[in-house]
Amino acid sequence: MDKLLQKSELVHMTWKVAQKDVPGLKKAHIEAILDGLVSSITDALAEGREVPLGKMCTISVRQYPPKTIEDRHTGKPRELPSRKMLFITTCKQMLGLLNARKQEQPADSKES
Repeated sequence: MDKLLQKSELVHMTWKVAQKDVPGLKKAHIEAILDGLVSSITDALAEGREVPLGKMCTISVRQYPPKTIEDRHTGKPRELPSRKMLFITTCKQMLGLLNARKQEQPADSKES
């Protein structure tokens, strides 16, 4: 089984859940909402804002200063420019859920 969740799978899963509350909702609507959500998150991060995603995580941007490293191939020092990277802080509720599911896995799966 492939561990990568495809966008089409996410749209389908969300559509199935949304059908309970909004019958007649089309997958195209879900895809448009998902695209808008990603765009909004991207814009907020570009502005330097943190994005809390409910009980799942908080996404933010961290600025890392330039630094000098040793090039593995030549052994000479090399300058790395400053850069911005995404930083994800997992919420306690999500950590609890993930750790609880890990413990539920059957022990005989390790014996294979």
